[in-house]
Amino acid sequence: MAEEEIEVNGGVVGDEGVTAPHEFVGGNAIFRKEGIIDEADVGKLLRLDLAHVLSEMGLQHQKHAQTLGLLVDPAGGFGVSQNGQSVNPAGEKIKTGDYILAIDGKELKHKEDMVKAVSESKGKPLTLSVLRDESEKEVTLTPVESKMGAYLLGIWVKDDQAGVGTMTYFTDTGEFGALGHGMGNGENGELLLIDGGDIYYSKLMGIEKGQKGSPGEVKGAIYYGAGNHLGEVESNTGRGMFGEMDTEDLKDYMADTNAYEVAHKQEIVKGNAQIFSQVSGERKLYDVEITYIDYLSVDNNKGLHITVTDPELLELTGGIVQGMSGSPVIQNGRLVGAVTHVLVNDPTRGYGIFIENMLEAAE
Repeated sequence: MAEEEIEVNGGVVGDEGVTAPHEFVGGNAIFRKEGIIDEADVGKLLRLDLAHVLSEMGLQHQKHAQTLGLLVDPAGGFGVSQNGQSVNPAGEKIKTGDYILAIDGKELKHKEDMVKAVSESKGKPLTLSVLRDESEKEVTLTPVESKMGAYLLGIWVKDDQAGVGTMTYFTDTGEFGALGHGMGNGENGELLLIDGGDIYYSKLMGIEKGQKGSPGEVKGAIYYGAGNHLGEVESNTGRGMFGEMDTEDLKDYMADTNAYEVAHKQEIVKGNAQIFSQVSGERKLYDVEITYIDYLSVDNNKGLHITVTDPELLELTGGIVQGMSGSPVIQNGRLVGAVTHVLVNDPTRGYGIFIENMLEAAE
């Protein structure tokens, strides 16, 4: 029987008890507050080099993606209609994982756009442009007035999504790669379709240690502010998230880094290796073993089979935990890949992506 594994995204915990109910990651509500995290909290950066210069950060960050249109959460009845019966105007016409792009030809960017259009309909039929399975279709729905007097369609939508992960590298010109796998939509496991996004430094708030049958998790808090902004996300792919770092900070980062070569997958060998992670609160190298190299892996982000051997990391996290996706894998002084998955029944073991697969996806 195949072993179950999961991508190692982390959850985000909040501050001051103000919830943002449209955003949930790893079962933890995401909260927003303006502010700046001190440089000591984020650690130093590490640069890597081959044909073109790459840079790496074993640095937890929060990724915040703007969805393409509005993503439909699990739909359901929402209240009582005028005739005293509970109804759902969306019925089977709208499905979880659909993207609602427009209403009556007007593009939707934010949830508020949809609320406004439905409210202004006063119960008249609306034509929704819906993207499903890479095909766009039109669906007609008639809003129903709830007992509170609001017009509703009976569906939940979100216009953004966030989580904790690790940036793997960045280049001299500011391009970065992170996670080693894509951000899922959180509803049906499909890749999240995005219209841009941002990455921010995240502050470590705690670790839920992994154990057999229960993957652990890094919990971090994010403070949304200019001083905490790290870069912009441009693409979300099956091999990672990619984008551009903020230029004002790039020169400082490059001046304070060391260089490593990037290895091709044919140069990787079974045996000792290390991963960078900041799960302890500071960026450190931890010992792992590469137990198998699958050069022909059908899954582009599972070519490396990794076992954590470092006593300190095992004591701290139990092995690989959610939030460590993207942690750089170093062997013989070269960057060879990034951590992507953990085995549910054995958190000491997991998978990684070849760094060349990430670089190909970034092009």
